[in-house]
Amino acid sequence: MSDKEFLVWLFNRLAHVHHENEHCDYMLKFHKIIHTERTPQWQPIETAPRDGTHILGYWKTMRITDYPAVLYKDDCFLNPNAFSFVGKVELEEVFPTRWQPVPTPPKEQP
Repeated sequence: MSDKEFLVWLFNRLAHVHHENEHCDYMLKFHKIIHTERTPQWQPIETAPRDGTHILGYWKTMRITDYPAVLYKDDCFLNPNAFSFVGKVELEEVFPTRWQPVPTPPKEQP
């Protein structure tokens, strides 16, 4: 059960089993928390996982555009600041300055 699924279950239990008023302040706040989507924020690269977890990394490029890419970090590199691309890419190592978790894919495919 995901965190959001748990919160929905708890809200419904409070409302329907324990007959809590759904319009009281704390139940309204609970409802708002459940229905607010969290947007990941870019974090300093120093806080990125170093266990091979895939991340979305960002760095300034020398091209016209800057872009994020899916990367990972493990202890195999000589340079402790280097990350690797997931998949085959021309560059073997990059040095991102920011990261965030890779978003979960949509449940429904178009």
